[in-house]
Amino acid sequence: KSSMDMELYPATYWLVGYFGTAFVLGTVTNAAVAFASYQDSRLRNSCNILIALASIADCLHLSGQIVLVYAFATGNLLMSVYTCVWIEFLPMVGFNSGCAFTVAIGIDRLFACFSPIAYGQKSPGLYIGCHLTGVFLYLCFHFHNVYTHLYPTELICMVPSNYLGEAKGVWWIVSLGCCILSVVVYAVVGIRIKTSNMRGHEMRLFKSLAVILVTVIGGYVGTFATANILIANIKEVDFKMGVLMDLIIGIPVNASLCTNYLVYYATSSEYRRVFRIQLAFLTGRSTSVK
Repeated sequence: KSSMDMELYPATYWLVGYFGTAFVLGTVTNAAVAFASYQDSRLRNSCNILIALASIADCLHLSGQIVLVYAFATGNLLMSVYTCVWIEFLPMVGFNSGCAFTVAIGIDRLFACFSPIAYGQKSPGLYIGCHLTGVFLYLCFHFHNVYTHLYPTELICMVPSNYLGEAKGVWWIVSLGCCILSVVVYAVVGIRIKTSNMRGHEMRLFKSLAVILVTVIGGYVGTFATANILIANIKEVDFKMGVLMDLIIGIPVNASLCTNYLVYYATSSEYRRVFRIQLAFLTGRSTSVK
């Protein structure tokens, strides 16, 4: 059948609408988090810059939904995997670097807690550069994994669709390892903060990051769990069921990408103050950063 004549489950179209909504909501709110560091000089320390970069990564990840929504809106569903992998290059950067930045932020807090003097004396540019190098190497591994497993086929273009054959299994394992490392690093930071009786900014920032970690890990765990449940219970997977399953599996992680703004607004007075200034500007009320 042609793309226009392809029969899909009605729920598929509802889920495409969900992903379109997630794109708009998540991109706007994550852009607000990233812009906060540009807007307020007090949110330009190393940790806040890493938070801003993580938010930009989430925006890139969510931008992958544009292709999905366009495909369903026009009826041109199928695309060569070689075309899709290049169109989705930046979304795949965001898709994979989000977890890497979560680890990087945890390592930053680890450094600040255990060596506060050395942390204060570091070169900001060199320090951020080291984190970006780590994220870059992590991305290189994932892209090598994708490109070495490509073979000629047509598919509905989504970021996960580019992981063919063994590539998807490798991605699951490495991403799960990244999540586990994040939990270990943040647990060590939490214990250190508690035993050192740290208060004020450090404690508030850690609480914000801890909640963000819970949402990020919750998104990945929800994705892993959903995938395993579907695979275990659906024995015969035809094309239209495969498309529906891929969309269902993506629900938890996309939901988690839309929560960052709400978490920082609720748990960080520094971010909340800047967000209120942003909202005042959008609604035409005059205010300034104090």
